[in-house]
Amino acid sequence: HITFDATITWDQHAASGPSVTVKSTAVTSLTIPKRAMAFRVPLPLPLGVLVRRIGSLLTKKALEISLPRFLRQLERDLERWARGGEGDER
Repeated sequence: HITFDATITWDQHAASGPSVTVKSTAVTSLTIPKRAMAFRVPLPLPLGVLVRRIGSLLTKKALEISLPRFLRQLERDLERWARGGEGDER
């Protein structure tokens, strides 16, 4: 599960002129079904270490795919917003 959140701040009175700041956060979670834990196979690593490594790898791959898409969509939204919200480019 991956959730993205973006907060956009407009500062009309910034020292260098008007500015837009975007703060984005990605939250990931991994759920391992109990059925997967029913198979007791000898593991070379403690189960907690193995789960963390697999979770880390899956999260990295998911973010490699989804983060560029999220940033492209954010860019399109900001461009549309800068034009006054005209049209929908989807």
